[in-house]
Amino acid sequence: MLAYLSWHRAAAGVEQPAYEQALERFHRSLAHRPPSGYRGSATLRLPELPWLEPVAGAGDAPGYEDWYLIEDWSAVGVLEEAAVSRGHLTAHETVASRVGPATGAIYRLIEGKPRLDAGQAVWVRRKPGHEPPPRALPTLR
Repeated sequence: MLAYLSWHRAAAGVEQPAYEQALERFHRSLAHRPPSGYRGSATLRLPELPWLEPVAGAGDAPGYEDWYLIEDWSAVGVLEEAAVSRGHLTAHETVASRVGPATGAIYRLIEGKPRLDAGQAVWVRRKPGHEPPPRALPTLR
């Protein structure tokens, strides 16, 4: 299982309610006609996104984090293609025309079950000087 995450802010001059309605419409569109390998999505409003530049003149405008659960790497391409194809194009273009700064990443589930209904995203940072544990490499025989 993979999760494609997208972090974004509304462009300057875009009202928060209109932006959120466009996001909801796009996520509903995907749920109504899910592409192959797609397992659901959610969007969360976040008070801050320290790794994403603020929009000039937008004050305390929130950021957003979208989660798209997909089965595997081939489903990434299917989702990308479907998002801008018949059935989802209008909803996608509405969001795309209103988005400001954005970035994304793909994460792999290591353990447990994915949950899109958590309603909250929490990001943690390692303390300086604390390295991640070493990953064991498979032994070839």
